[in-house]
Amino acid sequence: MYHRIGQADSYSYHQSWGISGRICCKFSDVYSKCSYVKDARLIFEEMNKKDIVVWNALFFGYTRQLENEQALKLFSQLQLSRQKPNEFTFAALMTASRNLASLQHGQQYTLS
Repeated sequence: MYHRIGQADSYSYHQSWGISGRICCKFSDVYSKCSYVKDARLIFEEMNKKDIVVWNALFFGYTRQLENEQALKLFSQLQLSRQKPNEFTFAALMTASRNLASLQHGQQYTLS
């Protein structure tokens, strides 16, 4: 899957060369913006150190692709990691919650 954007960001490259967290964060962000959230998650999972910027990139990736339940599940993992959320984290969570509420609201009309 990593070959979609280019060879420079391949799994083996970031594993063997120890690319910094910021670069992995950028790759994760690019993947999610290109609708490859699963690939973004793979990069995220392989990172040794995850700061809140990395978490937020994935949160926004999920909400951008309307994978809102995944964003909320990720928040549970964030809480277990003892990483402190920031205002961007809560903005992503509010977006996910709003999207889910809109979806449920819309389903009520189609079910009636």
